[in-house]
Amino acid sequence: MSGIIIHNPGLLTTIQDTGRTGYRQYGMPSSGAMDQLSLRCANWLVGNDLSEAVMEITVMGPDIEFLNSCRFAITGASFSPELNGVKIAEWTTIKAKKGDLLSFGNLRSGARAYLSISGGFRIEDKMGSKSTYLPSAIGGYNGRALKNGDIIPLFPTLPAKFKERKIPFDIIPRYFNNVSLSVLPGVDWNDFSDETKKSFFGTEYIVTSDSNRMGYRLDGPPVRSDVSNEVLSRAVHYGTIQIPGDGQPIIMGADCQTIGGYRQFVNVISAELNLLAQIMPGYRVSFKLVELTAAISDLRKSEDRFAAVFRKGSKIICTDCIVYKR
Repeated sequence: MSGIIIHNPGLLTTIQDTGRTGYRQYGMPSSGAMDQLSLRCANWLVGNDLSEAVMEITVMGPDIEFLNSCRFAITGASFSPELNGVKIAEWTTIKAKKGDLLSFGNLRSGARAYLSISGGFRIEDKMGSKSTYLPSAIGGYNGRALKNGDIIPLFPTLPAKFKERKIPFDIIPRYFNNVSLSVLPGVDWNDFSDETKKSFFGTEYIVTSDSNRMGYRLDGPPVRSDVSNEVLSRAVHYGTIQIPGDGQPIIMGADCQTIGGYRQFVNVISAELNLLAQIMPGYRVSFKLVELTAAISDLRKSEDRFAAVFRKGSKIICTDCIVYKR
């Protein structure tokens, strides 16, 4: 059998891909990997389609046994991974043989790692995606986080002639526990006073312990609008920062609801959602306002940089980029 066995699931390990599209009008969140850049890099390293499902590993890693020879890669947060007790590199292609045991040690930076395996997971799509949406028990492996004893089948692996790959060191993201995120004005920007904006951008907020894939709750000086913080519900998305009644900002995550009834103050720019994905409770977060032209430029630069890597020596084209599309 081609597959893997979970011997220890870690804190929260789920199957995620690039998410569901076309169902938000019915109230179904997009879900998908919190750090889409790390997902794409992991898949490229093993020769998979860039949108293939991977394991998203949160804060504490699993123990995994390989039931057949394959290639795998680990990107995102650094968890000190080992293969059969020997330290291995991240952001590079690694070979595994039948019976090999992959384990994860102490978390050194970031919050979420991504494990890809050549061939991909042989699990059923739900509404066009393999992503796990935990609140509704949809997608992934039986709609839930992985458990001890789970056996996950794989599609046939790649031929032996596949050349090992590595993401260049100088473009690998760096993660810190004190993060500054760039934001754009939200739809309710004009409902907040200049004094409130000055306070917000001059403050470090702490990520609270009740944060999760649905959203990051922040603790700091309350943000108050000149009118009620509650409004008629309207669309929200990953990166939207809402201001609830208590004034404590909430940053929407990949599993966020499709609509929300709080004022939308600002939005984290797309180019920095991968950094947002790597924060965890206790981290400090600050914000800086940028122009739309700068946000677009940052996204293009990031996509150009990684698309150049994905194209080099490979027929795989980045399916997600602004510049390079199939």
